Formats: sequence, C-alpha cells, structure tokens
Amino acid sequence: MGYRGKQRLDAKPLSLMGLTDSLIEETGEPEIVEKEVIVYQPDPNALIPLGDGNFAYKRFEMSPTVMLLPEDASGEEWEEVGDLLKSLDNAVSWWVGDWALFAMHHWNWTAARVAEAFDYAPSTIEVYASVCGSISGFIRNKAVFFSHSVWIAKLQEPMQKAWLDYAAFFIHKQKLKVAEFKQDIQAVGQYTDDEKLDWMQYAIQNGMRLSQIKDLKPPSLSPPESLPQRVIKGKKTARREWKALEGFVDGKITLNGPQVQEKGRALIEWIQALMEASE
Repeated sequence: MGYRGKQRLDAKPLSLMGLTDSLIEETGEPEIVEKEVIVYQPDPNALIPLGDGNFAYKRFEMSPTVMLLPEDASGEEWEEVGDLLKSLDNAVSWWVGDWALFAMHHWNWTAARVAEAFDYAPSTIEVYASVCGSISGFIRNKAVFFSHSVWIAKLQEPMQKAWLDYAAFFIHKQKLKVAEFKQDIQAVGQYTDDEKLDWMQYAIQNGMRLSQIKDLKPPSLSPPESLPQRVIKGKKTARREWKALEGFVDGKITLNGPQVQEKGRALIEWIQALMEASE
C-alpha cells in the first residue's frame, strides 16, 4: 500500500497524526490523501502452497506422499501436470547443487559431509555440485534437463552456451534423449570449436541432429580447386593414395613423394578428395 499527496512530505518518521499535521500546516485544513491499493492476483499456472507440505496446481492437489487427480481430468491436463513435474524434478537438481556448493564454499564442507548430513548418496552431491560449479547460472537453460547439462560441464562457457542452445532446440523438436545428446557431442569430437559451432548451426538450420548427418565434415570445407593430377586420374591412383596413408609416421604422411604435415584442413582436404575420386 502506498501514499501519494500533492506536496512532498518531510523526511521524518510518519504516524497518522504526523501525516495529518504535515498536510494541515500549509493550507490550514485537511487534504485528501490518495491511497493506492495493490491487489495480489495469483498466477493461475502457479504451484500454490497449502501448508503442511501440501500444494495445489489448478485442479490437482499434492501432499508429500499422494497426488489427487480429478476423475474427469483430460489428457491435456494430465500432460500439463507431467510437464510441471518434469520441470520441478529438473529444477531441484540445480537447487540441490547450488545449495551444496554454498556449504562447500562458505564453511568448507565436503560433498561427503553434505551427503551424510542430509542422507543423500555422496555421488549425487558430488555430481550436482560439480555441474553447478561449472555451468554459470547466467547461461543455464530451463529448456535443457540437468542430465543433458552434465555432458557439457567441463567445456568452456562459450561452448557450453552453444551446446545448451543446441540441446534446447532438439529437445523441443525431437525430445532429444541424453544418450542421443552424447552421440551428437561425440560426432563432432574431432573438430575445432569453430567447426563445431558451424556444425551446430548447420544442424539446427536443417533440423537434423549431428549424429544423423552422413559424411560429417566441416560445412566450410570444399574440395581444393586444384588437385594433383594423380588424384583426378581415377580409382586406381586413388587407391594407391589411400595405401600411401599407411606411411603415417610421427605426425607426417607420404603421398607418393612430398611429405604433408598432419594439420587439420590440409589432411582433411586430401582425404575428402581421395574419397570422392574413389567413388
């Protein structure tokens, strides 16, 4: 509740009498004081606490041990509650991790001590705290489950953000499972971060998960404009080139003569050209 008057009141402790006196001083008569009343309207989609550990969500009621569902609940209502429960389950993982980290940082508690004090499995607290300590709250994505986030916790923040955006897209589009997310991460494991970012953008634009893309190679790469003539001549020569790859020694390969350093694009372009020539 707030008070608004035509004149600014002096900065002093207010009482009902003090307020009245302040308004009368200038005019010699009482002044009407406007009152602004704010009426709280609960969010119709909110989980409402009922006390004693009980909650209500629309037509559903939950106690610590029971959920009461109306007999005439529709399929849409049932799915909506399922989404709520999943989001709460996901949120609790982040809450527990941040809660455990607080004790570990402020009071030097170990994960094992937190687990023992509150009857958690030590491994649970260790994982939750580790992931929460590695992924900033500023980039966490509510559309991505904690179990997905575990797999990118050790990456640098820009790559964490990119993978979270990727996961959010495919969770929404294809209900991306944790095992599938792990496959997608592994599918581009051999590439640089810049190439991974290119691939993630390509996958999102085409609505195709990384592990579903055949002949995965950096989108920016294209066959060299000029290839050695021995590659262009045909399959037999190409097979000899493939055989030459067996000469790989100490980071170098021999391609019928000159040595080529195994440095990213040069090697990839050679292999790509050989594959195309052998088709």
